[in-house]
Amino acid sequence: MDITFDAETIGLRHKHPDFRVLFNGFLGDECLSQDLEYPTLKSYDNLIGFNLKFDLKCLFQQFPTWDEWPKQLYDTKIAFHLLREDLNSYSLENLAHVLYQYPNYKYLVDFSNSDYVGDIQLLKLYNRHDLYFTKQLKDLTEPVLRKKNKWPLFMMLMDYIKALTTMEMKGVKVDIIELNRQGAIWEVKRNKAAEALRNYGLKVDFESKALIGTNDLRDFFKREKVKLPKTDKGNDCINKNTLKILDHPVANLLLELRQANKQLGTYNIGFKNELIEDIYYPNYSTTGTVTGRLSEKFIQVMPRPETSEFKKCIVSKFPGGKLLSSDWSRLEALLAAEMFWIFTGKHKLADDLVNGYDIHDETLQRFKFLPDRTRAKNANFSTIFGGRGYSLVNEYGFTWPQATEFVHDLIVVRYPEMSEFFEMRGKEISQKGYVEHPYTHRGRHTSNYNEGLNAPIQGIGHDFNKIMTITLAHHLEGFESHVCLDVHDDITVDVCPKEEKEVIDIVKTVYNDFDLYFHNYFDIELKVKYNAEHKIGNNLYSLTKIDT
Repeated sequence: MDITFDAETIGLRHKHPDFRVLFNGFLGDECLSQDLEYPTLKSYDNLIGFNLKFDLKCLFQQFPTWDEWPKQLYDTKIAFHLLREDLNSYSLENLAHVLYQYPNYKYLVDFSNSDYVGDIQLLKLYNRHDLYFTKQLKDLTEPVLRKKNKWPLFMMLMDYIKALTTMEMKGVKVDIIELNRQGAIWEVKRNKAAEALRNYGLKVDFESKALIGTNDLRDFFKREKVKLPKTDKGNDCINKNTLKILDHPVANLLLELRQANKQLGTYNIGFKNELIEDIYYPNYSTTGTVTGRLSEKFIQVMPRPETSEFKKCIVSKFPGGKLLSSDWSRLEALLAAEMFWIFTGKHKLADDLVNGYDIHDETLQRFKFLPDRTRAKNANFSTIFGGRGYSLVNEYGFTWPQATEFVHDLIVVRYPEMSEFFEMRGKEISQKGYVEHPYTHRGRHTSNYNEGLNAPIQGIGHDFNKIMTITLAHHLEGFESHVCLDVHDDITVDVCPKEEKEVIDIVKTVYNDFDLYFHNYFDIELKVKYNAEHKIGNNLYSLTKIDT
């Protein structure tokens, strides 16, 4: 029997001391129960929810000793996202407005009235509405997922919800002393930049998001005879990108002030306010991006090491423990090469990448105007991911004739599978307005050429991470060590010192056997061998490569 579960809470994070479930219930064959009891739940095999990750946290808060997961989960929000990723929102009320006979769905509760949480009868009516609607969503989406060949992808995501929920509830340790040290450094930098700007006669207001009024800056640069770029409407344009290209010390000071304010506001004060006893409990969203990549308030947007030392604050929760980070090597380039192979049958780019042939060095040798290997690499990847010259000219300093010659050389002369794929995919985008990956069938509604090329690659890229998170969680059962972070192409394990050698061996083996785990879900033999680079260290910033 299926159970449908929705929990009403007072809106606090699951580790907050005041967290409590106000109401829950399940929908049975004969009746709607408004009081879910622990023994009753254990008698069911399947769990249906609108946001299962949140529901499971609520359940574990009530029954912390319960260690049996239902055999099958069904998250209707994720199901709907796979089928209609083009929608702007996946809240229950918006789906109700779009789909069903509940045009006034959320008006059952007046959220502007804070007393609603004490009205038990209203909560019962509200929760009963949620339960029936959630079950209807399941009944609607399941057959369509199966028909559209998205069922294996959905089942993988349900396994991922189990691993993700556990990971979130364990949280990640934060070094408060280091966080405070970095905050003091950025405060000095901010004050220094602000004082320098005041010396130019510019007003700095830390309470304002703009810091300095746009009109004030326009007037200032006009007085300084600095020519500003124009917007499409012909107005002077002042933003982060234009400041980078302006040849004036004030532009650099504004960028420094912007960065310092971001570091202080988001990654120091903002982040610190989210901690509970020096632990940060992430709240990943699996439907926050159309491609299937995760989104998260802090974890997915941590600053790069070259701009900030914030990652030094992320440490092991075990005394003497370490963080083991595994990052896919050249993941998106290999995924693109495999896509070219799938669609055209040609695989020279895939062969060159897998065999270690230096395509960037060849580009540097062919085009003498490129200053270094880094610029050659940027140009190659820009073109591999669908660039047609604009980025080469506006970001990498090509002339238009140089860009035209370069693109033709790379995608026609050296790797003709690329031009064939781009033509095929371009027709699909313009005619259907929809693309999907042929392996997982993760799709994207779009009429934008670059989105249509890149979305399936980005989506399956993080699906690789999801499979690894599931597999590592399974292999680390019984260990104190556990997966603690999932960031872009990277998975991090918090390693207990006594388990370090064994855990490293497990992680290496699991990544090496990835193609088997992918096959288990999608019954597909990958054409390309994917590898990861493993690093370990005392914090997320100071990591040392482990020999493979």
